Amino acid sequence: MRVTNKMMAQTVQRNMHMNAQRMNRLHEQLSSGKKVSRPSEDAVAVSRSMALTAALARNEQFVSNIDDTLSWLNATDVTLGNVTDLLQRVRELVIFSANDLRSPAEREAVAAEVDQLLNHLVELGNMEHGGRHLFGGFRTTAPPYSRTGDTFAYQGDDGILNHEVSPFATVEANVHGSALFGDLPGDPGTAVFYKLLEVRDAIRDGDAGQLSGTLLGEVDTIMTNVLIQRSLLGARANRLETGRQRFGMEELNIRELRSRVEDIDYARLLTEFKMQESIYQASLATAARVITPTLLQFLS
Repeated sequence: MRVTNKMMAQTVQRNMHMNAQRMNRLHEQLSSGKKVSRPSEDAVAVSRSMALTAALARNEQFVSNIDDTLSWLNATDVTLGNVTDLLQRVRELVIFSANDLRSPAEREAVAAEVDQLLNHLVELGNMEHGGRHLFGGFRTTAPPYSRTGDTFAYQGDDGILNHEVSPFATVEANVHGSALFGDLPGDPGTAVFYKLLEVRDAIRDGDAGQLSGTLLGEVDTIMTNVLIQRSLLGARANRLETGRQRFGMEELNIRELRSRVEDIDYARLLTEFKMQESIYQASLATAARVITPTLLQFLS
């Protein structure tokens, strides 16, 4: 009889311990909201969760790269818009000055305005975004353009800043000075500046034939190149916007997949917890009846 009672007590204790473990496991899941809290519980689920988290982090990095690139492209486009406005003003002054009836005072005033526009063009060539110069190629830390009298210098290079925007693709983020303002033999990136000097001097000299015959067409060519560069920037920006939308959709899918792997079903688990709690309470009541300590057990 003692052996039977002892076996019954051991069985009740073992079952009560198992019930407590199950209830504790359910409580842990409910409090954390996660199916697995340690790798030993489900190595496959943990491995899958880690892979999805890594994919999500990679996508977030690409979105960040796209945002940085778009910001750079937008800043460049705004600057090129200002360059276009400046060149349009130069064109108007060329047309105004291509007239033999202009007085020397008028020509001098217009030439002085062109000279000031040249100063402004140097400022636009040195525009910054986030502390880096837009048109210096790889040399983004120092102003790429300088003017000393009628001499212009380009201290940048022809470097292309490629930004990684997807696992297998990069996008050119910048327009370097040589592509925008043209090259001269031995003097890269300054052709446009010296051409506007010619415009200034032709206006000052009253050379209407040169202004209307060649310089007006050359100013138009310069403007066309700026517009081409802006169109290229726009195409890149459109591509990046499309990529950003794609990564946004991928992020939603990855988060949904990770939620299926990691997150619990609250309604189902709460019901299971209540059931397990009832079972545990019943096991306690059973234990109280089966494991009744005698005075001799208490004294020993």
